[in-house]
This record gives sequence, structure tokens and C-alpha cells, in this order.
Amino acid sequence: MLSHSAQAARSPLEVSAQLFENRSGRFGAIPSFCTELGAAEERMVQRHIETEIEIEAPAACVWGILTDFNHMPSWNPFITGISGNLAQGETLSLRIAPPGKPAMRFNPVVLALSPNSELRWLGRVFVKGLLDGEHYFLLEPLDEKRTRLRHGEIFSGLLAGMLSGMLPATQQGFEAMNSALKAQAEMRQKS
Repeated sequence: MLSHSAQAARSPLEVSAQLFENRSGRFGAIPSFCTELGAAEERMVQRHIETEIEIEAPAACVWGILTDFNHMPSWNPFITGISGNLAQGETLSLRIAPPGKPAMRFNPVVLALSPNSELRWLGRVFVKGLLDGEHYFLLEPLDEKRTRLRHGEIFSGLLAGMLSGMLPATQQGFEAMNSALKAQAEMRQKS
């Protein structure tokens, strides 16, 4: 059996074959569906959702609300639960509720954190390359009192092509979150 670090460097196909071998006690030729998956891995599908909204508040205000995990569930209709240490390389725990779809739990890893500018995390379903989602929030100051929020996600992996039915609800969830974040930030600016 390979070490964990050696397994991580292998493709999902190789890891699956190793698991198959270890569970069955024997291993022959790779089944045809595995070679088909291996070929598919090389031409993985990507899906991308991006939303945008202008907020009448400085980036620091928007950032403060976006990264206040304790209060996020009180105003956010999409991310209904979030916890963890907000630092690059750390794992978060979050619950999302796309409109009209069952709520889901994820444990993404923070990829980028630049205060008042960028928050980015990567979530995976089971193993790298099966279904990965890189979620991002980009804040762009338009002037001292206005901020543009770009909020999106890039889905990739073998199962990304099967997300078609989920993407409209996810986009609606992003837009609902954006509107709620705008309302929170603008309300704080008025008080």
C-alpha cells in the first residue's frame, strides 16, 4: 500500500484501481469502464457561474459582513451555516441551501484570503477530479463608498457535466446571497 502522500499524487483512476485491488484481494485487467473514466479525466468538463452586484458601501464594510461567520446565517439565504478558522489552507464547514433543492454540507479548504479583496475556497466530492468546486468572492472598490462584488464558482471534474439541473438553483442562491449582502452593507452605512 502506498503512503498517503504518494496516493495523493495519483489520479482518481489509479486510486480507484488500488482500492479495487485491495478490497477484492486480486486484480486482473482494468475493467473497460475504468479506462473510459481515465480517458474522460483528461478532458474534464468545466461549468462556471458568475454573478455581480454593486453595493453602496466601502469594501471594508462588505468584507466585514462577508467574513463574520457567526452572524452570516442570520442574513444569508444561501450559506445557512459556516464555521472554521478563516485562514489560507484551513478547512471550513459550511451548509448551503440552493432554492428549491435539498441543503448540502461541504468542507472546503481556503485557497486565497486577501482582506477587503478576495476570499476563495475549494470543495471536493470524495476525491480530486470527481467533482471540484472553486468558490470565490472578489471585491472591487469602485470609489470610497461603492464596491462591486463578483461572486462565482468554477465546477470541474468527471461529474461536472451532470450539474446542469443544479446550476440554475445555485445561481439563484448566489444572487439571493448577493442581494442580502448588499442590503446588510447598505443598512450599516445608513446607521
